[in-house]
Amino acid sequence: MAALAEGELESGTGLNQEVGIKRPSDTRWGSHFASLLNIKNIYSSICEVLEDLSEDNSDRDRKVEAIRILKSFKSFDFVFCLHLMVDILGITNHLNTTLQRKDQDIVNAMNQVSSSKKAIQEIRDLGWKPLLGNITLFCDKYDVEIVDMEYAYYNGIGRRRGSQVNNFHHYHVDVFKAVIDMQLQELNHRFNEASTKLLLSIACLCPRESFKAFNLNKLMEMATLYREEFPTEYDLQLLEVELQNYIKDVREDERFNRLKSIGELAKKMVDEQKHIIFPKTRHWRLRTLAKEDRRGGAVVVGFGLDCPEKIGGVAGKSATGGGDGVGEGVGV
Repeated sequence: MAALAEGELESGTGLNQEVGIKRPSDTRWGSHFASLLNIKNIYSSICEVLEDLSEDNSDRDRKVEAIRILKSFKSFDFVFCLHLMVDILGITNHLNTTLQRKDQDIVNAMNQVSSSKKAIQEIRDLGWKPLLGNITLFCDKYDVEIVDMEYAYYNGIGRRRGSQVNNFHHYHVDVFKAVIDMQLQELNHRFNEASTKLLLSIACLCPRESFKAFNLNKLMEMATLYREEFPTEYDLQLLEVELQNYIKDVREDERFNRLKSIGELAKKMVDEQKHIIFPKTRHWRLRTLAKEDRRGGAVVVGFGLDCPEKIGGVAGKSATGGGDGVGEGVGV
């Protein structure tokens, strides 16, 4: 029991395999997926340890705790939640890992966000029956009692009373759909359509491969979102002309040939005094990110001297609402 509580229970086969359970307080959301997957894979071993401890009379407190945990482990409720969270975190964990990569470009990152949203939505629309089927097989294999979905739901606390909902409604609506909807809401909040569009537009300034991603139309479309910076058509026309001159200048300047990120570009422009030659371009780019940062929306990084690197909202918070520091890696 102590080994379980302190995260010391490990099992594995082969020289390079190891399965362990970490204490939740010591993990980030990305690690929770690995922990839950490990629990699922060594479920029978955990139950055996708990059964042994529940029959050990040498430590009454430990025995009582083992009985309580074993009862939870052997419940349909635990098995259902375990399978559901493994399915959902399997998607979001991959997204978190992708966004943390320092060599990831913003276009690929946004595509990954979009595909993750679609995958989670697909679980909501089509995943109930497959999930329930897998849970049923798991319960049969490990002798876990399967609840009748037509019976009234009972949470296992206090006396049984007439419930207003049956098991189907509880697990399908109150748990399955509710958890997925919360996850989708979190992703849509951090990566809404406007923020995603902004990020893809900012990616047009990336200096890689001789500014291959530069797209004047997208940049001008983004500029129209900031009327306080460009209140008139005249201001927009000045910006358009400056951007046209800017891209010709930096593409022909060998000092800008090997830049890989907008952060490097912003610094290089200052070093070479081009921020003086193209004041609207540099001023607008930095103000755009700083403004978006204050709004708490999805922001991209590595943009320059005045803006910290982050994406997906608050620095150090994951796209799934946990503490994976999703914003620490993606660059443009």
